Amino acid sequence: MIDIPSAGRTFLRSCLVGLLFMVILNPVLPVLGPLLGGFISGVLGRGGIWNGMLGGLVCALSAVLVISIIVIAGGTVVLGPLGLLLGAGVAALLLALVLYLGFFGMIGGAIGGAVKAHLRGSAH
Repeated sequence: MIDIPSAGRTFLRSCLVGLLFMVILNPVLPVLGPLLGGFISGVLGRGGIWNGMLGGLVCALSAVLVISIIVIAGGTVVLGPLGLLLGAGVAALLLALVLYLGFFGMIGGAIGGAVKAHLRGSAH
């Protein structure tokens, strides 16, 4: 088993929670989904603006990957080989949207990381 330091586990856990929020909220709230997912990742992560931005970016990249896999698998199951081609085309469009998700995820993560750093600073 790989030994991940506790800071790495916290980062991965915060990215996973942010990813879930992004995947669930993005179809309903296209701008707020990545912002909230990045914010949650930034708050739950190690804190600080740069760590929050990194968490938001990792969440966004992971969200695009998960959504692409779901679209390709769903298209293949429903329409067979034609669905695979259509799903791959939609996945390519989603990969083009990684800039959009990454940008808003990074902004949300930076805000969340700054909030956590501020709260951590005022607690001492």
